Amino acid sequence: MRRDTPAKKLRLLFFWKKKKVVLDCFTPYAIYATDNPPAKPSSFIPDWWRRLPSSIDMSSPSGVTIQMPTMRNCTGFMDLHRYGVMIPLWCDINVKIANGKFAWHSASQFDSHSHVATHPEWHYGGHYKELVHFKFVPPWRFREKTGVRFGLAGYPWVFADKFPNIHVLNGVAEFRSQPTAQFNCFAVKRESEYQYNFEAGTPLLHLLPLTTLDVVPRVHVVSESEFDSMDKGRSKYKFFRWGITQRKIAEGRCPVRWQ
Repeated sequence: MRRDTPAKKLRLLFFWKKKKVVLDCFTPYAIYATDNPPAKPSSFIPDWWRRLPSSIDMSSPSGVTIQMPTMRNCTGFMDLHRYGVMIPLWCDINVKIANGKFAWHSASQFDSHSHVATHPEWHYGGHYKELVHFKFVPPWRFREKTGVRFGLAGYPWVFADKFPNIHVLNGVAEFRSQPTAQFNCFAVKRESEYQYNFEAGTPLLHLLPLTTLDVVPRVHVVSESEFDSMDKGRSKYKFFRWGITQRKIAEGRCPVRWQ
């Protein structure tokens, strides 16, 4: 009977070892990499869930005491925090909505890269007239070599109770050809002005990989010039050419064309 050599066993073990996807995360600010870096979603599980018992005593319709499982056993909730990478809010940000418009303030005055922006109503045909759009642009740029796509989703287990009037807008992105991920949302218009106070460390954007492979975030602090170069917009011509390419890619992905 032929036996495998130790070297062959090692090669077989390496072959069957599950591969991982590395998501490189770049920022020019060391404090963000230290205090609120992108991390595995398991780091952001709410305290209320951690305190839950696995089951509680309940009374059945016939008066018999039975044990019923709580959300502590919810596989959907646990899997949500097992996959992907979470981007937390990097600093305290205040957003005020008044007269259908918004204003904002960041606690990090040194940060010239992250900001809060909006899209004009004509971008979506003026359809959402009772809502105000704004988005957080993070001080992070991302790179992933294989072209894996990520679902961009909010984290409802925070927004559901703290910000019930905000609707997070989901999307899909890949970080081989473009380096950005933004948190888009709609806020409900009110008759009087209203201010949202977002705290640093709040789980903001969940990057959910559309793959069975495990994704590992790897944080890098780079110079501001290197960070700026990742946006591919250092010259008008280069940015214009890149924009045409991206538009052609977007047209090819349009689901209306598939019908």
